[in-house]
Amino acid sequence: MIAASVVLAAAGAAVPLVALAARTPEAAAPATAADAAAGSGRYFGTAVAGGRLGDSTYSTILDREFKMITRRTK
Repeated sequence: MIAASVVLAAAGAAVPLVALAARTPEAAAPATAADAAAGSGRYFGTAVAGGRLGDSTYSTILDREFKMITRRTK
């Protein structure tokens, strides 16, 4: 009777460990608005004046934040 109690107690103690190991990690929050839009099958873009594409800082931000770029017209 005592041996059965020890086995049941050991099995009961292992259940939370198994449940914790089986838990899947939560998805990370999207880093950009374009990533958030992609999560629902959408695109997120912007219109840009052609002269701004020569600015490396501006181009870096466009590349990081947007998935689509359209030429801006006046």
